[in-house]
Amino acid sequence: MKDRFTIVVDDAELNYKLSRAAAKLSGDTLLSQVGAVLERRINIRFDRKVDPNGTSWKALSQNTVALYLKQDGVIDGKGKRRGTLLERTGLMRASLATNVLPNAVEVGFSMPYAQYHETGTKTKKGAVRMPRRALLTADWESGRLGNADRDAILQLLQKHLDGLFD
Repeated sequence: MKDRFTIVVDDAELNYKLSRAAAKLSGDTLLSQVGAVLERRINIRFDRKVDPNGTSWKALSQNTVALYLKQDGVIDGKGKRRGTLLERTGLMRASLATNVLPNAVEVGFSMPYAQYHETGTKTKKGAVRMPRRALLTADWESGRLGNADRDAILQLLQKHLDGLFD
């Protein structure tokens, strides 16, 4: 006695559409699009100086501003420092990249100090040294995306699924 049986569908149009849908689902196009959506949203957060929840980043401390002025000098007679919050050199933002894997997509920064912006830092006594200025996740410990990022990905997925059998 056999445990399974096979049904062969002899419908050229249905087989064609199923083959196209399977190819769309197995390709890396969708994952590339997810990465592009997240990169775009992260760049908007850089511009707006907000985290994935839409909360404004805390300003730099006066000590940090003084250090930056000492390191960078001034760009005008009023003592204004170069760049903006998190963008003195532009290196971290420029390191934002997407890596598409067979069944996943990675979006992140290659600069090692980017992790401290995502998590914030504390002193040995537990006091906040650098506040969290997140770009990637709403909650770095759980890896949870912000609701707007999640919704944008779900909309992309729905659009992609809606077009599978066109």
